[in-house]
Amino acid sequence: MDCKAHVNLSRPEKDNDNQYVFVTTISNDHCHELNCQLVNYENEVIMSEEMLKDIEFLTKHVHLSTTQQRIYLEEKYPKQKIRSDILRNEIQKHRPSAKDLSNDASKLYEYLIKLKENDIRWQIFVDFDETKVLRRLFWMSPNQIELWTQYHDVIINDITYKTNRYNMALSLFVAIDNHNCSRLICQALVDDETTESHIWILECTLLATGGKRQNENINGGLIPLVFMTDSDPAVDAACIRVYKGCYAMHCVYHINQNLHKNLSGPLGENYSQFLSEFYNARNSLSQERFEHLFLELIEKYKQISNYLNKLYNSKTYWAFCYTSTIFTAATQTTSRVEGLNAVLKKELINSNTSLIHLNKTINRRHQEEERQKEYSFWKSVIPCIINLQTANFLFPAVEAIIKNYLTDSLYNLQVQEINQSVYYRCEQFELNQFNMFEQV
Repeated sequence: MDCKAHVNLSRPEKDNDNQYVFVTTISNDHCHELNCQLVNYENEVIMSEEMLKDIEFLTKHVHLSTTQQRIYLEEKYPKQKIRSDILRNEIQKHRPSAKDLSNDASKLYEYLIKLKENDIRWQIFVDFDETKVLRRLFWMSPNQIELWTQYHDVIINDITYKTNRYNMALSLFVAIDNHNCSRLICQALVDDETTESHIWILECTLLATGGKRQNENINGGLIPLVFMTDSDPAVDAACIRVYKGCYAMHCVYHINQNLHKNLSGPLGENYSQFLSEFYNARNSLSQERFEHLFLELIEKYKQISNYLNKLYNSKTYWAFCYTSTIFTAATQTTSRVEGLNAVLKKELINSNTSLIHLNKTINRRHQEEERQKEYSFWKSVIPCIINLQTANFLFPAVEAIIKNYLTDSLYNLQVQEINQSVYYRCEQFELNQFNMFEQV
């Protein structure tokens, strides 16, 4: 507006013990009409101290977005006018500024080291590059180590991005406890998804569970019996090298996604028919039938035979006739980890998250799992009257044994199977009649 109106102030340093401020110049030369309503409006949008404290708390601790904070403030202070630019400026004051990665990583590392100083059972492994920038970080709490010891029969692993401001990949390992609940048992941050990084992570799990490094190999440590992944070749290579004797499985959901991504284009309108035939083969109960149906697929869809041959080479990872012979806790997908990833991302609000905040969010989730376990145990010891069921009526000895050894959730699953069994009709068939029932 080029308005020349101004006021000059001065606070002399000499001979001014009381720090008085003096008005030296007043120029009332305005080039526009003076309007008191503008002054009143500016006063109306000034935020109170209580509002400013709310904004600080919601930004630092709850991590709400600008829109979410605006909704909250408008509901709490209905008479207050809220200007978007003022709100954004106040929020920005309390958001962390861009930090150097090594500084943020060092804070997280120092935090974890303090935890280890208080309890030596913590397992922490870190890898910096030649410039002291964080490349990899792995940590397991004492409670997580105990969970791995108890439930390492079936381990599900998945890796996700967009959980921190540095786009480091977060690798999560989940086990299934005796209440059929998912338990987060270890976590790692890596700067890439190469085979080398996955080998480093898997080796850390062995070192954290009692393994000892000898030259380039690790002796000891608790290797999972079954290791479920998203079919990433880099993870497969790491599993073969580190988890010797472990049965590797591929997530059926990710296989389906890859089929759509790679084959829907070449097959066009025939893709739906192919998918039906593929799952007919994949769900075969016998290996002979699977071999027959899958080789027919390769012969029928020659334009995608290269892709199908690659799948065929990894058949033991995903074909039901192979995986059904292994104890997998009824797991066929990585959905338990995917669900955990979704929960973490929801709590993080956005990807502009420090590593310290990410760790706090993971700890909060782990504590929630512990509370859920305590609640399940509390429910199991409450005396209650059980309705007379088929299980304790026809099979009292079996029912007594499983009641003694199984948690409530697993006991209920077994009782349902026993109840259903009285409706079975059993007949003996010859082996050559077996395929007839699979085709129905």
